[in-house]
Amino acid sequence: MNINNSNVITAILCTVALSAASFYSGYAAASERSTADGIRYNSQGKIVFDNSTEDSADDVIFDAGDFLTIDKMVTDGKINLKTELNKYDNIEINDDIPGFNMLAEAIGALSDGTDAAAENILSGKKALVGKSIITGSMADHSGTSTSTSQIKENGSTAEITIPGGYYDEDSKITVPIDVIKKLPAIEDILNSSMTVLASNGANSGRTFTLNNGAARTKAYLVVEVVDDDSKSNASVSVPGGSCSEILNLEYGSSSSKSGYYTNFQVFELINLPAGIITINCDVGYGKCAVLIG
Repeated sequence: MNINNSNVITAILCTVALSAASFYSGYAAASERSTADGIRYNSQGKIVFDNSTEDSADDVIFDAGDFLTIDKMVTDGKINLKTELNKYDNIEINDDIPGFNMLAEAIGALSDGTDAAAENILSGKKALVGKSIITGSMADHSGTSTSTSQIKENGSTAEITIPGGYYDEDSKITVPIDVIKKLPAIEDILNSSMTVLASNGANSGRTFTLNNGAARTKAYLVVEVVDDDSKSNASVSVPGGSCSEILNLEYGSSSSKSGYYTNFQVFELINLPAGIITINCDVGYGKCAVLIG
């Protein structure tokens, strides 16, 4: 047989070898080799590929030892693939030497259950979804300040609509003060011809009072609370009346007490009777309180 193309020789060798890998021996013949698990390959002779040269050393000789080598290569490859595939949570191959079909099914199942879309994945990041590599398009706002002017009142709360994307603990949402001032409840306070009904300076403890001597039935109470953890708030008690918080804003470090932060709260008081209004500060202390109406 005359074959000059080495690629063709390689293809024939692999075809013959993989076909012969399924033959098992019963008795030893002219040439015999065994694998570690006891499979034996017998050869009644040798396959010689003549390269048509005078020197027989150029010929390719294929015998039972070559079958054994290829068998080991294929077996080791299957085992290595199984080891890698079993590292995935949704793959479990228990066969000692899995077949190619089993390995192909396991590879096909690697992305089973994945259903993310580009907008669910951070921009620039890639993920395997089904049989496709998806590049994310979600905006990454981590560690940044994002501005929005979309704020509106909803009962006793202010709803802020933020741009879509990913945010972490270092992300910040900023709203222009002018936008906050235009909220109806705040605008009413700022634009109305209200007068100060009562005021009180900083308290020494956590409780202090205001006297509604003018007997206004509806008024607004503005309280500043200072504390070192920026989480302290005031609660207001109005016997016989009702009270709801309409604004709670932390606006930075206290100028009067280093390392402390100030919360600015506004309460709406309805059915306000004449008399004492009690203000309690849960942790910090009240810097001042003003009743206007």
